[in-house]
Amino acid sequence: MKMINTYFKLPLALLLCATAGAQAAVVNIAGQPTNSIERSVTGVYSSSLKISFSEAGKYELNFSDLPGKSEFSLFGAAISDKDGKSIGSLVVDDGVLQKAAQFSLGQGEYDLSLFAITYGDVNFGTFKLDVNSVPLPPAIIGLTSALMWMGALMRRRRTAK
Repeated sequence: MKMINTYFKLPLALLLCATAGAQAAVVNIAGQPTNSIERSVTGVYSSSLKISFSEAGKYELNFSDLPGKSEFSLFGAAISDKDGKSIGSLVVDDGVLQKAAQFSLGQGEYDLSLFAITYGDVNFGTFKLDVNSVPLPPAIIGLTSALMWMGALMRRRRTAK
């Protein structure tokens, strides 16, 4: 019985390390601890906000035109660093309801520029921007290998009885 307990220590340690490293990074948009922003606009809209990331890594920007509420001909976002150097942009054209792009960003603060154009000055549109960290593959690999090891030990334990 002591032998099995010893064998469980390694996969348990791998499992704990894998899940500890897989925590999501904190995203702040316009000084608020949120990873999402929603705006309703009419005509031409443009805004510049600060966005900050607690960790370096790969992030996904998901821009969507909320169905049934929107009349956009064009909307999008652009990210630049503190010096104004463009990191990337995401533009959603007429007829497309959703689009996503991934960026590798360091820890710190960036400028987020949003723009939108509706059909005419009477129609309004509502868009939503979500910013999420992309999961790290090493954490997933570590978690999977720990679970496989524990499964193999359980099978070995059942066949030994």
